[in-house]
Amino acid sequence: MVNDRVPALRGVGHGVCQMKSHLRRFACRCASAFQPPENGAVICAGMVRNEIDIIDSWIAHLNALFDQVIIYDHLSTDGTRERLHALAAQLPKLDVREFDEPGHAQARLMNATLREVAARQDRGWMFFLDADEFIMTHSRREFLAVLERYRAATTIRLTWCNALPETGDGAPRIGAGTRLSGWYVGPHLMPKIAVNLRYAAHVASISQGNHCAETPTRNRFCKVNALRLLHLPIRSRDQISAKVAHGLAANALIDRAGDCATHWKAMAGETGTDDLRRLAYNYGFTEGAQPRPLDRTPPPETISGPLSDHVPMEN
Repeated sequence: MVNDRVPALRGVGHGVCQMKSHLRRFACRCASAFQPPENGAVICAGMVRNEIDIIDSWIAHLNALFDQVIIYDHLSTDGTRERLHALAAQLPKLDVREFDEPGHAQARLMNATLREVAARQDRGWMFFLDADEFIMTHSRREFLAVLERYRAATTIRLTWCNALPETGDGAPRIGAGTRLSGWYVGPHLMPKIAVNLRYAAHVASISQGNHCAETPTRNRFCKVNALRLLHLPIRSRDQISAKVAHGLAANALIDRAGDCATHWKAMAGETGTDDLRRLAYNYGFTEGAQPRPLDRTPPPETISGPLSDHVPMEN
């Protein structure tokens, strides 16, 4: 399922980064061998808005991997909130919370949830995922084995593998059988992070978007690439247009410095949204002093097949 071959080196800088990443992973695995087992719950927190087309599949995926799932619904108007509450009535692991402030306070909520969880348990892991992100693993057993392998890490990184569902131009629901095409390697590395609760006190904060963690002291095991995320940010023209509009409006209330959600700001200025494949490959990346969407030609796809071939959907 996951192609573990190292991609062809794209320049000396890329090669150096690859080498550092491999050395960091090797050192962390060696240190982990001398750490006691974690034996703690694995928890996921997330914040969603208007994700009705994918919410059932995402919750099924989280339910297959995690011991507890904490989801904040942020002003959904498409039935997502109601569907989450219906799922919570069936799934004991699922804790649904409503957040009705207008601003995009994802970082504040995720940091508060991390402190809440860390106050009651000092073992296990805390993940922070969006509704378009699925952990690429065969099973919960394999997932937990990876976490054990890197249990000396303060945080681990999960890297985006952008993909596009082959659903046509409507607003179809994403299901286990939805066929995908995508790329294991994107134009750049885009990580999300998970926190080892044993070392949660060393994490000062989680950034907006859950892309990095600030630590008060340098820690060589804070940037360990351990897992891949199947990322489905673009599922139809209507969906991505609404996502950009909502994201910009919400971020405008907290973005005093003007440096939040630069990829959405850049995409809002684009009119060439016809090529969803190109947008999906470049999603999340900008370039230039006045950020504009990265516009690289996608290479041949390396991810294909139904969603359930790439991520677990059942316990």
